[in-house]
Amino acid sequence: MKHLCSIDGEALSRFLDGELALSEYRTVRDHAPSCSHCTLRLSQFRLVNQAASRVLAVPAPRLQPVRLVASLSVAAALVASLATSLLLVPKAPQGPRPSLPPSAAPSDNLSAFYETVSPVEGRR
Repeated sequence: MKHLCSIDGEALSRFLDGELALSEYRTVRDHAPSCSHCTLRLSQFRLVNQAASRVLAVPAPRLQPVRLVASLSVAAALVASLATSLLLVPKAPQGPRPSLPPSAAPSDNLSAFYETVSPVEGRR
């Protein structure tokens, strides 16, 4: 159903906000009480304005700069600590360590060892 009112929603909104010229303000002020459509629209706009003012009145939480810097410092210290511990952990050995071959080990008797290692006198 189309309403045949000459005052549109923009004019009603500007009327509530006090943004109309004096002549337009008087026209809407005189017309609205006698028009059910305008009365309904004005009450709707008032409800929206009240809801918006309540939302805007609640301040948004802000992080304090000092707190933000402290949080970032703690995070950086944790990352540095983790990286250091990963880099400084000794690696596990991959296999058995090499040992001296048994032939190079000295025997129980040092003189017997030298006899086996020393050249024979007749072979020079």
